[in-house]
Order: sequence, then C-alpha cells, then structure tokens
Amino acid sequence: MRIQVCGLVWAVSTHATNHFASVTYAMTAALILSPMLWESTLSFQVLLPGFAAAVLVAFVVLALALAWRQGLQVIPWLATLAAVVTTLALIIATRDLAPFTVGLLAIALATEVTVCLGRQFTLRAVPAIAADFAVWLLVYLMTISRWRTELHTYRHVFGASPVHPYVHHCREAGRG
Repeated sequence: MRIQVCGLVWAVSTHATNHFASVTYAMTAALILSPMLWESTLSFQVLLPGFAAAVLVAFVVLALALAWRQGLQVIPWLATLAAVVTTLALIIATRDLAPFTVGLLAIALATEVTVCLGRQFTLRAVPAIAADFAVWLLVYLMTISRWRTELHTYRHVFGASPVHPYVHHCREAGRG
C-alpha cells in the first residue's frame, strides 16, 4: 500500500512540472493496487472483503484529498475509475455484496462531498452509477429466495463482523 500512496503523492507533486509523469505515477499506483487487492482477497484470502473495500475507499479519498489544492482532474479520475472497476469485479468474484456496496456508496459520497465543498470534479457519475448498480443488485438478489437463504448463512452480509463477538462480550461485561 505504501507504493500506491507514494505514487499518488508523486503524481500530485510532479503535476505542475510534468503532466505525463504525473499521469504515469497515478496510473501506476492504480494498476498496482487493483491486482494486489484481487490476489490478496481471492487467491491468498489474506484480506477480508470488507477490508479490501475500505482500502479502495481510502485510495479514492487520498486521491481526492491530494488533488484538492491544485484542482486536478486526471488523478482523481484514475483512482476513482480503478477503485470502481475493482470493486465491481470483486463483487462478482466474491459474491460478498454488502461490503463492496458500502464501499461504492462511500466512494460516491466522497466525490459528492468534494463537489459540495466547491470542487467541480467531473467524475461524479462513475461512482454514482456503480453504486446504483450495486444497490439494485443487492436488492434483486435479496428478493430471490435461493439467494436469500444462501446469504442468510453468511452472517457477515447482515452486519456481523469479526469484531462482533468482542462487541457482544464488551456489551455483556458492561451490564455487570
């Protein structure tokens, strides 16, 4: 993840002097992050889907924050497009809709917040359309009885997480 952060920082810092290098750094960061998350989540199963979604959201938020001062368009576009495509691919591959749908909604929220704060980024439609697709897919699959029973067996889809036993334990300990 350090390489992707450095790539985004270098992309923003070199934009004033060399636009090609700036775009190359941002594209390299995005092209390294997407396969890394794919392999870590699916092949190696080192990352939980929720953590992979959080990493993608953090990548987009970092790109938006770094590009804020100079009003850059290309770097947030590349980061957002890479995150949205990776998230949609991970939705299909993992069949774990909830964390990635929340991730797409968070990416759409981040782009909308930047617009509300005065920056006119042209990338607002990309995460909004992807988030709409993910929400509708989740709603559609929840209404099909076969998927509903399959999703019911996976407790993490309905809000339980690895932290859930600890939260329950702390809640019970607090009651005395």
